Amino acid sequence: MPKQLIYRSKPLSLVLPEYTPMSFDYEGFKVSDEYVYNSVHKTLSQYRIIVTSKDINSNECLSESAYKGDEVVRRITKLIPFCTRLSLNEPSEVDVTRTLMIKITNVPPRNWESNYQEVKDYLHNQKPDRLRGVITCHGFNHYSEFSKSPLIDLELMLENYMDASEEIRYLVFLYNAIIESEDSNRYMLIGKALEIINVLYPYRRERDRDDSRIKIYFPELQSIFNGVTIRDLISLSNSRREARHFVSPKNGGIHPSLTKKEMKDLFMCSTILIVNVVRSQLGVELMCIESNDGV
Repeated sequence: MPKQLIYRSKPLSLVLPEYTPMSFDYEGFKVSDEYVYNSVHKTLSQYRIIVTSKDINSNECLSESAYKGDEVVRRITKLIPFCTRLSLNEPSEVDVTRTLMIKITNVPPRNWESNYQEVKDYLHNQKPDRLRGVITCHGFNHYSEFSKSPLIDLELMLENYMDASEEIRYLVFLYNAIIESEDSNRYMLIGKALEIINVLYPYRRERDRDDSRIKIYFPELQSIFNGVTIRDLISLSNSRREARHFVSPKNGGIHPSLTKKEMKDLFMCSTILIVNVVRSQLGVELMCIESNDGV
């Protein structure tokens, strides 16, 4: 009896009050979705994307389906964040503070070794090696709410992705790298993304001293940006050590660090802008985004 090769994404935390199952065909595969609503805590509702091959009747057919299926799934993975604002690969982040007794096991940094165990054995008659620590993790509430299935946008994006410009395809790559990053490297990547956006939507200082590009190209985002311009984001990216330049090219001095507010503004505004630049270039309507802190 013929079998099919089936790929199932990990669940995404989506709230879809008007969800209707849908599917479409893409490069010989059926792309569909499934949704399980959590009536107790709606933010724990789960959404998956499923990619299914045609019937497989031989090992040769299986190998070919696996090769093509992997490529289709990788492409979908790149575009999922632009449909859902969530990534399959982003780190889990929560707002939580805990006081913990931390057991020290000492796994040396990569390509290093130490005599930790030898010293520990020498001190065997002392108290266990534990530290009391207060750990605070800051992040975002990682769920999204939409009125329709993300597959509607995904189908159109997949149709247009392969014909997109090199700049847009690289912007897709950068955005995934930004949201999957767990450290300050994301701000360097944001600087590169803003540079691409500045090329796609050039700033004409002689005709637009106040930089009206958000108003002209992305009017739906004006209330979210609250007066912040693309020029402001680029200037911040160019003048903070975590972003594009550690040292000022003007005087050779070290740039200041980003403040917490600057980190939030640079990350939130830039990622919202990148998402909508890509959506616009791939023929999908803009996505107006709100977070639970009012951004």
